[in-house]
Amino acid sequence: MSGIIMEISQMSISLIL
Repeated sequence: MSGIIMEISQMSISLIL
């Protein structure tokens, strides 16, 4: 489950960058 949260977090950071 934590892996999914980390993936979403990375996607969010990618959009911001």
